[in-house]
Amino acid sequence: MPIEPHSVRAGVDGLCAALDPLAYPARMRALAAWVRAVVRDEDRGGSPLRPFLDELDARGTYERRLAGIAAAVGRDVAFLEARLTDPDPVVRGHALQASLRLPIGDAALERAMDDAPAAVRRKIADVVVAGGRADHTRRAADRARTGGMG
Repeated sequence: MPIEPHSVRAGVDGLCAALDPLAYPARMRALAAWVRAVVRDEDRGGSPLRPFLDELDARGTYERRLAGIAAAVGRDVAFLEARLTDPDPVVRGHALQASLRLPIGDAALERAMDDAPAAVRRKIADVVVAGGRADHTRRAADRARTGGMG
């Protein structure tokens, strides 16, 4: 059953209103619980997570950052892969951190290094090494040093 655009908007509005008064730890717990509920509904043929992520991502900086966290909790690999090159370092950081736990593709990590500044290439290389991606560790280290394609 497709989701009506107003229900996605309303769902995100409700989420943001519920999170607003909470302190950071409680906000993150509430966000994770919300994502798990959406994913649980999806498993039963209900609302998929992606429209909610897209709605959050289309809003301001705060909501885009929530989308990155929600995508990691909801295991939306494609959404996270697309955020590996995000200009917001917090959004990009959530995607990089998620690559330690989720099957973020090596090719996506390599593409993220192509035009990245040296500091970002080093962070990606650190994640590749920390994630034990042995096949890509040398190439990532080379790219971090040289700034080019490995």
